[in-house]
Amino acid sequence: MPMLQDLDLLANRISRLVSYSERLKSERSELLSRVKLLEQERTTLRDQLSTQQTEYVSMAEVVTQHQIEMQKAKEVAEDAQESLYTELIQQQEELAQLRQRLQYSETKASTLEKAALLARDQVTHILDRLPNGATSPIAEQLEP
Repeated sequence: MPMLQDLDLLANRISRLVSYSERLKSERSELLSRVKLLEQERTTLRDQLSTQQTEYVSMAEVVTQHQIEMQKAKEVAEDAQESLYTELIQQQEELAQLRQRLQYSETKASTLEKAALLARDQVTHILDRLPNGATSPIAEQLEP
């Protein structure tokens, strides 16, 4: 009987080993399946990362290009502003000169008008002093 018991024990042990082996095989299969899924996920994540990096590089180039364009536009605007300021200064100087000339012309015209009135009064006075109240055609022309 001890031999039967030994065989029985051995059969039980073999049965447990087979069961354990099948369980390990099943776990291995599950782990391989899981590894495969993780590798697929890794590949997907790598693709996403690559796409994002490409987009980032593209966006960085766009940003750089926009910065260059903005700098150029700023320089153009500053040049235009400087040019307009210079033109403004020139126009203000020209306006001041024209105002001085106008004032001089008005003063000269006023002086000439006063001289003309004085001359007319003197001619009238001289004509009034002539005998027979004679009037000259020039005096008639001077009348307003």
